[in-house]
Amino acid sequence: MILFDYIFYRTCKNYMTAKDLSPHTTGWVTVGLVATLILTNIFSVARLIWDFPLPKDFVQIVGLPVVAIIQFLSWARYKKYNYDYFEKRWVEQRINNFGE
Repeated sequence: MILFDYIFYRTCKNYMTAKDLSPHTTGWVTVGLVATLILTNIFSVARLIWDFPLPKDFVQIVGLPVVAIIQFLSWARYKKYNYDYFEKRWVEQRINNFGE
């Protein structure tokens, strides 16, 4: 989860410096896409190891709802914890690590 939080923070920070109108939306969409790609990679490796048949319309039946669920969970998490929360967390951690 820390990796996704950091991706959200850095994406928001990058789009804020570029004066984007909705950096928070871009942040949670990016996190959702990264999570979807990781899940797709895991599924692909499993499919390489164990060859199992898939239905013809597997993407429509399983893939799209899974992507929608991942995006919803990403939206819900980063609606609750906004950019300011993560900025405070990462700035404090950077100060604590370099201050020693």
